[in-house]
Amino acid sequence: MKILITSQHFYPENFRINSVAKSLVALGYEVDVLTGMPNYPSGKIFKGYESASLKNESYEGVSIFRVPIFLRGSGSNIALSLNYLSYVLSASIFGYWRLKKRYDAVLCYGTSPILQAIPAIILAKKNHAKMVLNVQDLWPESVSATGRIHSPVVIWALSKIVSWIYKHSHIVLVQSEAFCESILQMRAGLKIVYWPNSVDPMLYKGEEIALPSNLVELFSSGKFIITFAGNIGSAQSIETIVEAAELLKDQDHIKIVLLGDGSKRAWALQEIEDRNLSNLYLPGAFPESLMPSIYRKSSCLLVSLSNKTIFSLTIPNKIQGYLAQGRPVIGSLNGIGAKVIEDAGVGLTASAENPQLLTQKILEMSQKSINDLETYGRNGKAYFMNHFEHDRLMGQLDDILRGSL
Repeated sequence: MKILITSQHFYPENFRINSVAKSLVALGYEVDVLTGMPNYPSGKIFKGYESASLKNESYEGVSIFRVPIFLRGSGSNIALSLNYLSYVLSASIFGYWRLKKRYDAVLCYGTSPILQAIPAIILAKKNHAKMVLNVQDLWPESVSATGRIHSPVVIWALSKIVSWIYKHSHIVLVQSEAFCESILQMRAGLKIVYWPNSVDPMLYKGEEIALPSNLVELFSSGKFIITFAGNIGSAQSIETIVEAAELLKDQDHIKIVLLGDGSKRAWALQEIEDRNLSNLYLPGAFPESLMPSIYRKSSCLLVSLSNKTIFSLTIPNKIQGYLAQGRPVIGSLNGIGAKVIEDAGVGLTASAENPQLLTQKILEMSQKSINDLETYGRNGKAYFMNHFEHDRLMGQLDDILRGSL
């Protein structure tokens, strides 16, 4: 069975769709990926690539077709708009021209913006193939919540486009059951399947890797290390973490580490300097393969989101990554993400954008016994295996693509 995956982002960028594509190959599918040139999250083109070119390559048995795009750059509204629209146009035009195979299904990995489903729909129609849309973010709610677009007219226009996208999708996979109501309001009768995110099995089955020298001293200091990993952006309410770090300045035994990159990283670094925060570290981004070793050496793991309705409906993908490693978790977020942490019995939660309560939960966690921390970790790992385990979910996707669901 021939599958075309469309996704603006793919390996060497770190996204869930990488492991999905590899596993489809292992299940016997012939998998092609139509994607852009890698530049997320830094906005700079990865070494060995050119933003304004076409490129064919392979990865773990997957054939990759790359199309030219404008880079994200500094992440300004204009740069991001050009980045998103350039992929939609390039994938629609070059994908239609370059991809000569007859595909049985087209799977669109629908990160923001959902507009990237447009080339997927075009190619599905060209091939008379099943169109499967994997929704990672609700639109236009997501773009409205981040504050990048305020115009009611633009939001209305986006709603019409999103409704058209749903109309031309045969099956919609949602990473959160809370998405269903909003989607059905836009397109009643649509076939929706709850298909949550997972993580690559190599990230919870693989052996530990030695940490780089700039992390060894920090993670072997004997301090209570709280680790946040992922995009350091506005949606993650980095301001709340910085405020909590200031409230914890006198707690010498607690250190907070923010791993990754994003639009708020430079701001956070400046705040560390301005506030003289010796308990907050931003050492940069590290390869995905190193994350399990970092998580396992952390005392607990931190996830945070802004206080927006849309984010209360979302399960941040890092939650699955945290649960898989069997470590305690502190959540600074509302809604279903907090509910997963509580249902899993993996840690403590504070309401979103509440630095005082987050500080309280961090102090409470730091005072737990080793036995309590290990219990949290075991609970989380068990919950992951029962609800989010990768191979189980790939079996479900196999059924969907072959038509039994």
